[in-house]
Amino acid sequence: MPTEASVKPGHHETSFARQTYDFIIQQILDGKLKPGDEVNRKGVASELGVSLAPVSEAVNQLESEGFLEISPRRQTRVRIVRKEEVRGLLILREAIECQAARLYCGTRISKHREALTKLAQAVDSSEAGSKENEVAESVFHEALVDLVECEMLSAEFQKVMRRKLFMKINIIVPWSIQPPLDSHEKLVAELCKDDPDAAEAAMRKHLERGRERILK
Repeated sequence: MPTEASVKPGHHETSFARQTYDFIIQQILDGKLKPGDEVNRKGVASELGVSLAPVSEAVNQLESEGFLEISPRRQTRVRIVRKEEVRGLLILREAIECQAARLYCGTRISKHREALTKLAQAVDSSEAGSKENEVAESVFHEALVDLVECEMLSAEFQKVMRRKLFMKINIIVPWSIQPPLDSHEKLVAELCKDDPDAAEAAMRKHLERGRERILK
């Protein structure tokens, strides 16, 4: 693992903040840091061999994205998600994916149909409600949004999908109650049609499946 001293001046703060961000988010998504657990900044800095500055930068970013919360006494903890946030996240995801489908449907997705079909099959063949299924679904849908070729949109959507997984770790949306998903392979075929209205409708129908059950 590189140390701060091995990075060129002017670049170390950003690179080590990114490293620290990735480290903490992975700890959260792996369940090693659970909701309500304290994130010891000094401990993280010591483990990664960095100063407190990049740790603070990473923590502030994770707070802004809703993964951590900082108390008035500067204690940093993994956030416990409130149920009302789930509805907002589902609406945001639908808005992004439905608009993205309008932009990439037809020729653009057809060029990548073979690769997308393999990703779709990975989702459809995994056990519904399992973490493997959830991760495969995220990879598939992120690949679709990437077809728009807009870095900002892709980055924001990745945050949405990480939050979705985070909420399940919080047992807001337990794995065991997840409804079976519609065929992702069939969705690819529908999106290959050069019809933005039909593509949006197909994506909306795909995402709405089981949403009311989850919200209840």
